[in-house]
Amino acid sequence: MNLLWDEDCRNMVHDEARYLVLRKNDVSKTASMGKLSPNWEGPYTVRAANSNGSYMISTMEGDHIPLPWHSTNLRKCHL
Repeated sequence: MNLLWDEDCRNMVHDEARYLVLRKNDVSKTASMGKLSPNWEGPYTVRAANSNGSYMISTMEGDHIPLPWHSTNLRKCHL
C-alpha cells in the first residue's frame, strides 16, 4: 500500500528555482474559523527541494519556515 502512495507523490518542481506555492491551511497550526476558512495560505517561495519530496519554503518577505513541507501539502500558485 505504501508503494502505491509513494508513486502518486511526485515532486512538484525538479530544480531549486523560486516557485510560488500555497501551503495547506489545516496542516499548519492556525486557529480554525469553521467551514468558511480558507483551505490554502500563502503564497510562499520554494527555497530548496529535498530528495524525499519535501520542500523548504519561505514567506514572500524572506522569512524562512523552519520545517520542511511535503509536496502533498503544497500546491503551485499561479499569479
